[in-house]
Amino acid sequence: MKGHSMLAAAAAAVLHYTATVSALASTSTGSNGDIRFQWGVPEAVASSGSGNVYFQLEAPTSYAWVGLGTGSEMRGSQMFVMYTDGNGNVTLSTREGTGHVLPDHVKLSNTELLAGSGIANGKMVANVRCGDLQNLDLAGTNSWNAAWRSGNALDSTNVNYAIAEHDGTTRMRVKFGNAGITSDENPFLTNVTNSDSGNGAVVSSGGSSDNSGSSQGGGGSNTDAIILAHGIVALVVFAFLYPLGAILMRLVGNWYIHSLTQSLAWLAMWAAFGLGYVAANSEGEFFNQTHTILGTVVIALLGIQPLLGWLHHHHYLNHQKRGFVSHIHIWYGHILLVLGVINGGIGIQWMDSSTGFKIAYGVVAVVMFVAYIAFTIFSGIRKRRRVSGAKISPIDSTELSPIRSVE
Repeated sequence: MKGHSMLAAAAAAVLHYTATVSALASTSTGSNGDIRFQWGVPEAVASSGSGNVYFQLEAPTSYAWVGLGTGSEMRGSQMFVMYTDGNGNVTLSTREGTGHVLPDHVKLSNTELLAGSGIANGKMVANVRCGDLQNLDLAGTNSWNAAWRSGNALDSTNVNYAIAEHDGTTRMRVKFGNAGITSDENPFLTNVTNSDSGNGAVVSSGGSSDNSGSSQGGGGSNTDAIILAHGIVALVVFAFLYPLGAILMRLVGNWYIHSLTQSLAWLAMWAAFGLGYVAANSEGEFFNQTHTILGTVVIALLGIQPLLGWLHHHHYLNHQKRGFVSHIHIWYGHILLVLGVINGGIGIQWMDSSTGFKIAYGVVAVVMFVAYIAFTIFSGIRKRRRVSGAKISPIDSTELSPIRSVE
């Protein structure tokens, strides 16, 4: 009888688990693919659009801390940071991302660290129930981001602990529609789990990147490579080629050189846009945040700049002076160039690019800006001297040598 009772109890446990969990979204990331995240959404919650979401953070204790956050970027993210508490358990610190600074602790009243959390077999686990998540489609696909830092255990129960900057990040798109659980209960009290992305619940991952910008990890490495290519081409276009073309016009006064340089920049700009569109669209971020919106607008408006340049050149050939269309072409280009450089900075912040890339972008942009201002002033002074010299020292027209005119 005792054996029958044990079998019945085991069967009941299996049936209870089966009734509770029908699917879990799961993915692995980290320096060696050793960080694991899982999500479960009760079917009733998905139907109503509000209620509890369950998720799990699991990582080796070789990490100082591991964090999971809502959204595709740190700013505005609701973040859940896990680290050891020094007593054989874990601390869960709920924080709010305000940009690329240390996120502050924010208490979430409807968030709980569940049974099964703790440290075992060299791993720390946080099973979390949260009813405070904002701006999520509980029946659709949502962006998440994660970050971590390797190092010594923090061993702190202080939820305001000043954690050191991350040395790895990733982004994910999670299909809550494929992460349904039948009951509003802790789904993690078992060793039985779904294989990574096996049910298609994690539709894309940004891979993982360390602070040097190098890719570490599986599924998202292609996206990271596209993003890097987009950033490099856009940097060359907006921080170097476009300003160089304007400087050459001031320096040598040759319309053909100016036109050739700007045409090359214009074509490369569309290549950068194509790369950016592919990367942003794969993560569901195209035209969903400032960088992609402003970038699309700037590039669309620059689409007509070659036409304005041709009209300006045609007017100058006919009248040997600038006209209304000339000033439109010049100032229209100046404004859009500045917006393009600003948007590049926004993109660098959004993607949490490496410090080296940020420095390279800033140095190139500042150097070209200073050079352009210097050559503009120099060109103006040279032009005034020519005009003044022609008025003060009249000479026989037969002695005149041709002088390049600057448009």
